[in-house]
Amino acid sequence: MHFFYKIYTNKNIFYLFLALLALLIRLVFGLWPEACEYGYSRTVFFLIRIIIDYTFGYLPFAAVYLLFLYLCYQLIIKIRFVYKTYSTLKMWGVCQLFFAFIVRFVSKTVFLFLFLWGFNYARLPLETQLNLNPNPLNVVELQQEAIWVQQRCIDIRAAIPNVTGSALTPAYFDTNLESKIRHSLATVLASWHIPAFGCPRVRHLVPNGLLYGFASSGVYIPFTGEAHVENALHCSQLPFTAAHELGHAYGWGDEAVCNFLGFAACVKSNSYAIQYSGYLAYWRYVMGELKSLDNDFYKEHRAKISVGMAADLEASYQIYNQYPNFFPVLQKTAYNAYLKSQGVKEGVQSYNRMVLLVAAWRKKDTTF
Repeated sequence: MHFFYKIYTNKNIFYLFLALLALLIRLVFGLWPEACEYGYSRTVFFLIRIIIDYTFGYLPFAAVYLLFLYLCYQLIIKIRFVYKTYSTLKMWGVCQLFFAFIVRFVSKTVFLFLFLWGFNYARLPLETQLNLNPNPLNVVELQQEAIWVQQRCIDIRAAIPNVTGSALTPAYFDTNLESKIRHSLATVLASWHIPAFGCPRVRHLVPNGLLYGFASSGVYIPFTGEAHVENALHCSQLPFTAAHELGHAYGWGDEAVCNFLGFAACVKSNSYAIQYSGYLAYWRYVMGELKSLDNDFYKEHRAKISVGMAADLEASYQIYNQYPNFFPVLQKTAYNAYLKSQGVKEGVQSYNRMVLLVAAWRKKDTTF
C-alpha cells in the first residue's frame, strides 16, 4: 500500500505508471481481442462517447481549438517556471526539469490516447464480425470492380436532381449533411448488430488547407472525441470523408475499415449525392490499384468516365493543388510508423485494403 501511495504522490512516477499500465492493457487486448471488444469498445468506450458528445458536442466550434490553447498555456507556464528557477537550478538542474516535463507529457498523452480511444485498435476485426473473407483480387477481378463502380458513379450521378455536367456544388447536398451521414452510418452498423453509441460531431477545420498541409483530408482526435474534415474539401468528397472519420469516432481504428464504413454509409443513404460520394471514393481506390497493375486498362477505362465525373475530379484536384504539403516525406513516414505500432501491419497501405473489404461485402450483400 505504501508503494502505491509513493507513486500517487510523485506526479512524474504516477503518470508514468498510468502509461505503462495502459500499454500493458493494450498488450493484453492485442492477445485477446474479445476482451477489448466487450470489455472496452462496447462498454467503457460507450461511456466515454456519451460524456464527450454531451459536453464538447454542444460547442459551436471544434474543441481542438481549446485543446491547442490549453497546450500553449501549459507551455508558457513551463517556460516561465524554468526561467524563474534557472538561477538556482543552473544548466544541469534545468535539463533534469525539462526531462521530467517531457516524461510527464508523454506519459499523459499515451495514457489518455489509449484510454479515450486507442484501445479500439485491438478490438475484434470488422471482417471477423461480419464473416467477410477479404481475399486478394487478381487483375481481372480488379477490372470487374472498376467497370462496376464506374458505371455506378455515372448512373447515380445522373440520378441527382437537377444535376448538370458541371462540377457538383454544395447546393446538391443536404444542409443537414452531418446528421444524415451520422444516421446512415449508425443504421448500417446497427444492421450488422454492432452498436454505434453517442452522437459524434463532424467539424470543419480552418484555415483552409490546414489538413491538406499534412497530406490528409480528415482526422479524428481522441483527446476531444470529434471528427474533423478539411474545410476546403470539394463537396463530392465531403460525405465519404466525414463518414470515414465518424467510423473512427464510433470506435474503429483501422483505416481500411473506416474507408469501408465510409463507403457503406454513403451507398446506403437515401440521398443520391451522398451515394455518389461513396462510389466515387471507391472508384478512386480501385483505379489507383489498377494504375500500377494494368496501366493500359486504367488509361482506356479512365477515358470513359462521364463529363460530370471528370468535372468533379478536376475540381477536387484544383482545390488540393492550391495548398502546399508541409512535410511530404516526414508526415508519411511518421504516420506509417504510428499505424504499424498500433498493429496495422500494412501501415499507410492499409487504406487500399478497403477494396478487398468492399469486394467481399458485395459478394454477401445481394442488394448491389
